[in-house]
Amino acid sequence: MELVVRDDAFQVTMIHSGIGGFLGSEWYFRAADSTIETTRWRILGVYPMAWIVIRDLGSRGGTSIAISTRYQLIEAWNALIRAGAQPLGLPPYS
Repeated sequence: MELVVRDDAFQVTMIHSGIGGFLGSEWYFRAADSTIETTRWRILGVYPMAWIVIRDLGSRGGTSIAISTRYQLIEAWNALIRAGAQPLGLPPYS
């Protein structure tokens, strides 16, 4: 996935065309209408991984997606906060 953060909005794009074509490839969020929180899920039941869950509270009726990256999750969190997303809880940890 690709995260593009602008002044007061952000976009999440599914880069893999096969999966993106099936699920929908782009999501747009107005930062002021969005919340973010962290969670940890296990990949294949073994490897715990931190994720940022983004929820759109605006006009689209509650779209939710989760994003993750191995090395830059705190940077993504901070960029979303600077754009105006409302944090629910603490930032991600490694």
